[in-house]
Amino acid sequence: MTRHAFKTEYLASQVAGSCRIEGIHVSASQERTICEVIDGKVDAKALRQKLVAQFQASNKHRVSAG
Repeated sequence: MTRHAFKTEYLASQVAGSCRIEGIHVSASQERTICEVIDGKVDAKALRQKLVAQFQASNKHRVSAG
């Protein structure tokens, strides 16, 4: 059986393309972050936790300001 080795950039572009099909904007910076996750340079779980904390803090600020 033939095994294909896809480059990180190709895989990241496929992920970004799938997001775009669903109407999610993916910036070039975000696509680079996807590459870093694929390459194991960034821990996806830690990144997700960081983003959730950011959005929670942002939402708390909006609720208390409103």
